[in-house]
Amino acid sequence: MESEVRLHSPLLLSPAVTVFQPSNIIHQFTIQVSRRLFLSRDGSVAQLMENARKEDARRAGLSPVLVYALIVEGVGTCTIRLLPWANPLPARTFLFEAWAKGSPLGHLPHTLKTGRRFAEAMPWLADFCQSVGVTLVVASGNDRSYNVNQALAQKHACAAPFSISRRTAD
Repeated sequence: MESEVRLHSPLLLSPAVTVFQPSNIIHQFTIQVSRRLFLSRDGSVAQLMENARKEDARRAGLSPVLVYALIVEGVGTCTIRLLPWANPLPARTFLFEAWAKGSPLGHLPHTLKTGRRFAEAMPWLADFCQSVGVTLVVASGNDRSYNVNQALAQKHACAAPFSISRRTAD
């Protein structure tokens, strides 16, 4: 059964976005520092080789890249966005964009799953989820699906065509 939910956010250009909420869908949400992608001073993307060290990349003037990922549990469909460490996107904005009609995921999940550290770092997430009718679940340390998808987000980020979103300050 689907229900229609209207999201209102000052972060979006339009005053409201309509999304549909299928039942029993779980989205796994994470924001990670990429292990292998870095941004050079001129804006190009550098991918480290398997045996390269992050410290060497930083000494060479490369800056880290953030990997935002929303993965449909059990299906593997995902939305990934890469952003410079120095100019992150608010997590709420990423979620609104990922859940907006017309985006690859295009709907609210029944449940949003995150890791413990992630949930602790973003205490507003529980209230946000409740306000849009999504259940927030914190993955246990032995949640194999969540742990595997964390690694897949890193892998997909490196496999995707390199495009780092440049944002202007909000």
